[in-house]
This record gives sequence, structure tokens and C-alpha cells, in this order.
Amino acid sequence: MRKLLTLFILIIALIPLSASSLRVGLYNVPKELSNELSSALELFLSNNFRSSKLDELCYNRLNGAFEKEEDLKIHKALIEEKTPAERSTFEYKEFDIIECIELSENSLNDAILSKNIDALNYLKSYNELDLIFIYSVDIDGPLSFIELFVFDGTVNGVLDSVFLTHEEPSFYENILLELGKIYYPEVAFVRENGNLKPVNAELSEYELKPGEITEIEAEEVEIVEHSQLLFSIPYDAKLSVFAIDSSALPIWINSSEDDLIVSLNKDGFEGRVFQLDNSQDSVHALRLTPKWIKEDGVLKSAKDDFYRALRNTFLCFSLYAISSTINNINSDIAPWGDIIKSATAGISIVSLINLIKSCGVYYNRAKETYL
Repeated sequence: MRKLLTLFILIIALIPLSASSLRVGLYNVPKELSNELSSALELFLSNNFRSSKLDELCYNRLNGAFEKEEDLKIHKALIEEKTPAERSTFEYKEFDIIECIELSENSLNDAILSKNIDALNYLKSYNELDLIFIYSVDIDGPLSFIELFVFDGTVNGVLDSVFLTHEEPSFYENILLELGKIYYPEVAFVRENGNLKPVNAELSEYELKPGEITEIEAEEVEIVEHSQLLFSIPYDAKLSVFAIDSSALPIWINSSEDDLIVSLNKDGFEGRVFQLDNSQDSVHALRLTPKWIKEDGVLKSAKDDFYRALRNTFLCFSLYAISSTINNINSDIAPWGDIIKSATAGISIVSLINLIKSCGVYYNRAKETYL
């Protein structure tokens, strides 16, 4: 039991720690807007963009918690009058997860919405956050005035907008642009076929400005079809192309694909899949291989079995004839002579049955191969 416990502890100790997570607070943010915020942050991360500012925020929080834990260990050792262990060094791993924490209104709401730094720092440290998005809305008749700002030690505006109360506008692009300006200053955005994607403005093949969206028109690709004439050897094989079966060969096929994939099958032959070059008009002879060639020795084995059975049958009937003759000439060996005669007769009949069976197998193998 002790050995198993030790092994379990060693396994747990050897499991590598996962990378840290960026903790993002969403104070009083409605569901639709919180989804857009998390999607925008995930978009940067999924496209392998790193923010030195966000990594610094994550590092400071984790390092502070680590140092606090080390201080507690040293303090506990001094109280117990023990020599404190050597202080460990914090190792930071870049975050690969964004953790969004929803926060509701509290007693500090007025101070938080008025951007009081002390209140914001308290909210951030109390919930162990790296940054907080704070949302407020003021409804005046048919109009709604909203404000969204982010606090990470300093205050930065993200949204300041007015819209009709009955509308449900999307602010995703506005959020994406503002987050790019604050945390990813080298990032520009391109929209192609309706899809918005962040790219490094300096490395892009297009002339892009960081923090702006550039519309890119997709190039029209001319579709060119080529004709392929297919026939098979043997001629009556069954063709399958584009998942559609066709038994009529030869056949013309028109396709714009770079490679044309077809399959060919026939009883008694090994089925094959062909990948044909479709870069130009051409003719293709598709050849199948008989199964007996692929299955080494099948026909030869049947032939050997037949001749072996023929030899054994001949020997058995010869032995029966000899034993019968001896028994008739010399009746003094009875009843042993009758027993030997009956035994050889039985063996001969069994051997004859085996010969007939082997002959049938040999015939079928030869028919599959040559006919």
C-alpha cells in the first residue's frame, strides 16, 4: 500500500503544470456584450497574437500570489523555530486560456462607475483579476447611453455609444478595434468574404494601418474543366467516380478538379482506386490485377492437393487389390485377411471422396483464373 501511495505521489509530481490563465472581470456587463468581449479576446489569442501588457498583468498577479505564499512558509517556520527553507523562484508560463468572471453590482457601485481608482483597485485585487470591463447604461426615453471601459491599473475607454432602446446593436467590431489599440498596437484587421481577421500590419502583403479595418476583395478564380477518357482492362469492370456508380465503359468525364479520383472493381480481380492527373485532356487505361496473382500459390496449392489426392487414391486401391489377391490365394491367414481387406477398402473409399473434392476445388480455382 505504501509503495502504491509513493508511486501515485510521484506521478502527480511529474505531471507538467498547465500554462496560466488570464482572469478577466465583467462588471455588470450584459450577456450579449460579454459574449462579444470574450470572442474578441479569444480571436487575438487563437491567431497567435501576444500582448506584452496582458502578459505583464498576468505575471504580476501570479508572482504576487507566489511571493505571498513564500512569505507565509517562512513566517510559519520562524514561529515553529525551524530554519526556513530556501526561497523558491517563480517561473511564469504565458497564458493560453482566457477566464471571464461575471461580477454583479456591489456597495462600491457608484465609486466604480465614477472610475475611482481606489475602488477599482480593490475590486481587481479582491477578485484576483488581471483586468476588469465595467459597463454602465443610462436610459433617457427612447435613447440608451452606454459606456464600457477597461481597468488594468489605468482606465481606458472601449465603448461610448447612443442607440435606440428597442434596438439590439452589435458592438463586436468596435470592441475588436479598441482592444487592438490598447493591447495589440501592431495589429490591423482585414475583412475578406465577410470574415474579419487580425493580422500583423508590418508582415502583411497588403498596405494596412494598425487599428483599422481594410476590405479585401476575393480574386475570382476561372474554373477550367478537362475531359478524361477512361477505359478498363478487363473491359467490363465497374467504375465508380464522384461516388456515382457507372457500368458503361469507356466513358468521358469532365471535371475541374486538379486530381480525379475513381475506383474500379470486378469479380475475380483486386479492386483499385486511381488518382488521375486532370491538368489537361487525356486518355487513361485502368488496369486491374487478377486475385490469383495477388494471392500467391492459391491455384498452385489447389493443383498440388488434387495430384496428391490422386496419388493417394491410386496407392490405396492398389493396396486393396493386393490384399484381396493374397487373401484369395492363401485362405490360411483368415480372419486377418478379411480384416485387412475391409480396412484397405474403407481407406480407398475415403481417399476417392477426397480426390473428388480436390478435383472440384482445382476446377473452380482454374476457372476463376483463366475464364
